[in-house]
Amino acid sequence: MKVRDIMKKLPIFAHTDTMVRTATEIMQQHGVTAMPVLKDSVLDGLITDHIIIERSIAKGREPFRLPVGEIMDPEPVVCDEEMNLDDAVGLMKNYKTHYMVVVDINRNPTGIISLEDIFMNTNVRITDQEVQPAGTR
Repeated sequence: MKVRDIMKKLPIFAHTDTMVRTATEIMQQHGVTAMPVLKDSVLDGLITDHIIIERSIAKGREPFRLPVGEIMDPEPVVCDEEMNLDDAVGLMKNYKTHYMVVVDINRNPTGIISLEDIFMNTNVRITDQEVQPAGTR
């Protein structure tokens, strides 16, 4: 099985200048907990619910005036949609992340894959000790 078989196609994303509050609303509207961040149509980072809590709300920063680019993970783990799922799981374990942005050869995001996607579509199981929430690595 390949990443493309279970990834979520890229329906939403934020830009580096999108306010955190707006990004949160978009994520809530679409029922997602993570989304890629673009700058000039190229992947520039990843924003997750955990990152929003840890890097803005918990630190008393104002989400109405705080751009996503200031708190995002600037080096999200990425993979190709043709990657074998076993390799993707290995990459997630290695980088201790719950999400990977799926990109094309030009680093343009085409989707996102999460541990939940893997759990729901395969028999692969990962223990809590093997990964930790994005934004805490």
